[in-house]
Amino acid sequence: MKRALAIRQKALGPIHPEMGASLHNLAVLYFAQRDWTRAETYWGQSADLVIRRWRHGTEVVGAAPTGKAKSDTERTSYVFRDLVKVKHRLAEADGTKTSELARETFKTAQWAQNSEAADAIAVGDATGQGRHSTR
Repeated sequence: MKRALAIRQKALGPIHPEMGASLHNLAVLYFAQRDWTRAETYWGQSADLVIRRWRHGTEVVGAAPTGKAKSDTERTSYVFRDLVKVKHRLAEADGTKTSELARETFKTAQWAQNSEAADAIAVGDATGQGRHSTR
């Protein structure tokens, strides 16, 4: 799986959607092995990839013939939900990181919901300032 990840990155580039699939597969493997730290690492990288594509404006691949196309964040919201799940497991395993993980988990959950709050968080993180949406 790690070899497949390296091949995909070289062939497709670092933000291609197939990279997310490889990262997700590694995370699932480590989650099944109860290796929460490695699972979080790979799900985090997969989630970061979705966010980077969103920030670059490449999230909508194409419109559906009869309706609105789903965004990349909508199609891959499972990555964010899985990341929330593994952060919860990490918090249970190490109580000293509970508040830090809770903050990270909140942001991740917002992306999973693909809400206006996720938009505000992403823009705030990108600028370092944060912002309040008035929409």
